[in-house]
Amino acid sequence: MRFILNRDIINTDVHPATSLLDFIRRNQNLKGTKEGCREGDCGACTVLVGELNGNEIRYKNINSCLVPIGDINGKHIITIEGLNRSGLKNFKNELVNEGGTQCGFCTPGFIVSFSGYLLEKIKYNVEDAIEYLGGNICRCTGHGTIKRAVVNTINFINYNLLKIAMHKRWLEVMKKKRRLLLSLIIIFLILVKFAVLAILLEN
Repeated sequence: MRFILNRDIINTDVHPATSLLDFIRRNQNLKGTKEGCREGDCGACTVLVGELNGNEIRYKNINSCLVPIGDINGKHIITIEGLNRSGLKNFKNELVNEGGTQCGFCTPGFIVSFSGYLLEKIKYNVEDAIEYLGGNICRCTGHGTIKRAVVNTINFINYNLLKIAMHKRWLEVMKKKRRLLLSLIIIFLILVKFAVLAILLEN
């Protein structure tokens, strides 16, 4: 079997029925993916799986405890260790600020699931994001603090997306104004040229 795990190409001959969770934790020693219920109910073992769909790679969340490694041949698996940490800094900070980590056991699963939401969706809203995290369970916080972290992060993302859109719009307007100004200058120069030519002809 051959697949990509985070940034590494993996070639392995382990039994194809071995769970992806066991391979990640025991064979690759990546302990960020947690072993919880082993029944796909708690979300602690969540990872991202990517596979080609036409000319692009589509990612989705999976419970690694339920997936045999034979099913991920030729795919891309991303664990919490493989995520772009700087890109998720805001969400992680919000989890800490809102008290959404506490024991921390479930935190990697929530971060991976939230990453899957951001990768899958084009437009973000709070209700969809919270629903998307429905497969992740936190036994410490009662989810209220985690929901607040999600709300703050989605609002932050949407605010910055709006700023980017407004900036692009401003650039487009300025580009049109520059074109108009350039056209007016050219017309003015042409008129000046004709005026000078008319004066020369009169003389």
